[in-house]
Amino acid sequence: ADFAGSLRSGTNALRAAVDAVKSGSLKRVLVLAAECRLGMPNGANETAFGDGAGALLIGSEGVLASVDSMYTMADEIIDVFRSDRDRFVHAWETRFVRDYGQGRIVPLAVTAALQKSKLAAADVAKYVMYAPDQRQLQTVAKSLKLDPTRVQDTFFNEFGDTGSAQVFIALAAALEQAKAGDRLLLASYGNGADVFTLTATPAVASWKPART
Repeated sequence: ADFAGSLRSGTNALRAAVDAVKSGSLKRVLVLAAECRLGMPNGANETAFGDGAGALLIGSEGVLASVDSMYTMADEIIDVFRSDRDRFVHAWETRFVRDYGQGRIVPLAVTAALQKSKLAAADVAKYVMYAPDQRQLQTVAKSLKLDPTRVQDTFFNEFGDTGSAQVFIALAAALEQAKAGDRLLLASYGNGADVFTLTATPAVASWKPART
């Protein structure tokens, strides 16, 4: 199945996969998010965008982290966009994009998700949140009054804004450092937000990712 047309396409697919496994209609689902966006030549996005991909295997056996809750909010906003006829991504004025887009929606969604899960901000060991750059990630973390050490790096300084794949990549990094019982929160953004709360299982302690 293909999920596209949104920065949240990866987490939209993730939610569908979790629902399918919980309902018993599927045993295992591989969710892959990949991004390769083109910014306007000589524009900020030309240097900010990075190509990347991340994959999560969803199942009910041998899991590294359980998905405890899912929360979604929709918000119709045209901030960063591309029509089916456009080669390059377009965006409105930077302050509008940040203050009324990601900078407004992600804190609202994270707060609502914590309330739904009956969790305090301090109960979460690591926050994995989409952000277009490192500065915006810090701004959102500050607005939520989060301990900076609990905010997962998005690797923007290493390879740019990887769009829909960013939270998958960052979650994988967070799981590498997680201990059994740690709670994690994942929040994507794009015309709203998807928020997941997870708990690391004892299996995470013996997980050794293979790298080439």
